[in-house]
Amino acid sequence: MSEITKNGMTEEQSAQPDPSELIKPGTAPDVGPYPWPEIWSKLSPDTKAEIERYAKMPEDHPKPKGLRPLAMVDARFPMYYQTSVKEGMRLLTDYFAAMASRDMDGVASTLHFPFATFDEIFGEVDPIVYKTADDFVKNPPPSMKVGTGDDATLKPDTYDILDGMQLLMYTPIHAGLELTYTRYRGDGQKLGVSQGIYGVTNNDGKWGIQLTSLLYTAAGWENVARNDVETVTYNNSRNTMWGYNIIPWPGVGSLQELIDVRGLGGQVEAGEEVVQLRTANMRLPWTGEWLRSSRAGAPMSPYNYKGIEDRLLVAEPGTKRRTGGVNGGGTDGILGNSGLIGDEETPGYFYSIAGQGMGRWAYSLPLHDSRVLHASMNKAHIIGGYVRFTADGHQSTELRSLGIMAYRWGRWGMAGGFGGMVRRDCTNDPIHVA
Repeated sequence: MSEITKNGMTEEQSAQPDPSELIKPGTAPDVGPYPWPEIWSKLSPDTKAEIERYAKMPEDHPKPKGLRPLAMVDARFPMYYQTSVKEGMRLLTDYFAAMASRDMDGVASTLHFPFATFDEIFGEVDPIVYKTADDFVKNPPPSMKVGTGDDATLKPDTYDILDGMQLLMYTPIHAGLELTYTRYRGDGQKLGVSQGIYGVTNNDGKWGIQLTSLLYTAAGWENVARNDVETVTYNNSRNTMWGYNIIPWPGVGSLQELIDVRGLGGQVEAGEEVVQLRTANMRLPWTGEWLRSSRAGAPMSPYNYKGIEDRLLVAEPGTKRRTGGVNGGGTDGILGNSGLIGDEETPGYFYSIAGQGMGRWAYSLPLHDSRVLHASMNKAHIIGGYVRFTADGHQSTELRSLGIMAYRWGRWGMAGGFGGMVRRDCTNDPIHVA
């Protein structure tokens, strides 16, 4: 057994290079049983070019002390939350105070534009997009539209009482938060409860709210069970993980055949599809960016903010969008993306790198506390994610996401997203036990 030095690390760990030094593609220290230089030599030119692109990127945030080679920056480092959480809570407090005062100019001052909201009073679930603050002030969303006519959703004497604010998600450049409040009529009668999720982002140094989703529930309907969306959420998570946990058996000759046998649906290869319904997402890094940037020695680059003025991505019906293969599009022209492509000497691309510095990835499980936060008849807010493992059951990474589901065309489907976070990359753990 290696001796433990006075800094709490083994001699081998202490001998590793300073993680703050740039790790050039293909030259990173060997970590785990599948050394990166060996994998690098087998990657396709396209994948190498993508990783080299990350290696050349500037990093707007300095690497935190203690970030280890090949690791993604995770939530153990204060820089991951120190600014974003503070700014998120400040903005959400100012937002609610302005809304409760019916000050639409004040609300608009907390937002990024373009801005999108899944704001519904009568069951509409398509996002409303505002290009400018002036558009927002002149025609506020239904939950804020004060009037005296028969179609007014907010009478002049109504008032709102804050019930709570909660942090759900964070990275150095964004925060996902929950805001709930109760609305009362001027005579004190309870009208309903609003349960919302709010996405705050850093766009070119300015913090603001980029995307929101509100579920307004009439008094008396607050705690109606929505078991159907719970079931769909669980099945979606299960099928997604099955798409990664591909293990061949006799008689199955291809990855596509295995997908078909398991009834997962979808295609092996990345492609494109026609958008059927409007969706709205925040443009934020996800697993592909995190994996490639960490391998390129530029793990902070996905969190760049300078020059990025808009993080809103709205997909309109009739347009086309890229789709990932069953393994999320994490393919390589030579290695492919699973153990079915290649052999024990040349494992697939995803198998090779998804274990980070913990060794070869073996399987993933849906996040143990994935859940539906709020749900109505046609919309739901969900916390999702997954945990990756090595073959001996050691956790390697835990990723979380925050999203919106909508009931449209007789079925539940994803309608928007507030990004994700690396809660933990065990490559950063100070003590690794073999």
